[in-house]
Amino acid sequence: MSTEKHNLGSIISWNNNTELTFWKGDYCNKIEGSDGFFFSPGVTEHSILKLFYRRLCRTVYVTFSGKKEFQGIPVYDFGFPEDMLEDPRVDERNLCFCANPIRPSYEELIGNKTADPYATCLKRGFIDYGSCKQGRFFFWHMQVCRQ
Repeated sequence: MSTEKHNLGSIISWNNNTELTFWKGDYCNKIEGSDGFFFSPGVTEHSILKLFYRRLCRTVYVTFSGKKEFQGIPVYDFGFPEDMLEDPRVDERNLCFCANPIRPSYEELIGNKTADPYATCLKRGFIDYGSCKQGRFFFWHMQVCRQ
């Protein structure tokens, strides 16, 4: 697929930035995908559809979960994969979303330099997106399920 078709409908910047600054790491700060209303042509069962969700200040993605029918038309069904909001202890890619922890860990309070990097991360299915909301505490829980 040509680059032009592949990028059709993609968000290339948000608030005049081509990447985010809320998170700790390139993986978490990427602005990728569409707004979720439109996807580039050529979607298959093997596609990973990326969406930039501005309310969460992050890119999320959906994967193929089955075939269905909508008003008699065969369609692909996509859903959030279980690993997208996996605990960073299980999937280290998500560690960079713990950039601004909601509370200091005990080790940090007593000045332990070998503090557990996961101590203040939320568990599976939760997002602390307060770092992009002027420091206010916000939490979002995604019930990971497939029908």
